[in-house]
Amino acid sequence: MLSPLYVIIKDMDNQPLGHRTSQNEQLGIRAKIATPEDWQSYKNMRIAAITGEDKEMFGVDSDPLRVEEEKKRLDTDWQNDLSADKIDQFVVLAWVGSEAIGIVRVKERPEKGIWYLTSGYSKKDSRGKVFPPKVFTEIVNEVRKRGGSKVLMGVKAKNQTMIRLATLLGFRKVETEPDAPGFYMELDINKK
Repeated sequence: MLSPLYVIIKDMDNQPLGHRTSQNEQLGIRAKIATPEDWQSYKNMRIAAITGEDKEMFGVDSDPLRVEEEKKRLDTDWQNDLSADKIDQFVVLAWVGSEAIGIVRVKERPEKGIWYLTSGYSKKDSRGKVFPPKVFTEIVNEVRKRGGSKVLMGVKAKNQTMIRLATLLGFRKVETEPDAPGFYMELDINKK
């Protein structure tokens, strides 16, 4: 069973995706693979994601015990999550200046070469701005560097903005479960 990511990008300005991309450039949003030095920003984003009013965006089980466990993790645990030794997972942080405004966690599935976006979140005032092609490009480049060939993500069926963006980036619908609130989209990174 895939671990779904349900990223909701709110269409705050109702502008075409191309307009948002240039807007992202103007805002100076940059995406980078998180390193152990980024642990505090990673921790803050993760805690905000799993405790906020819209925690379902992050694909996190809302079990209060699990949330408390996350909040009690040691600083070294957060640093280890971002270690270069983690060859089967990585985190991309989106930044504006020195502020982290978005996060995507990516893990390799048991089937070698297939990676999935396990969770994604953006700060409320950054919605509609954080997941530009720039972030996906960073993810694809890292997956390719790690020998991957495909990227999967789960999308809620009502999230038409994310579906359009993913489609424009080359993702295609691949899996649907009966009565599921969404479906999976796949990007074959070896296809042009």
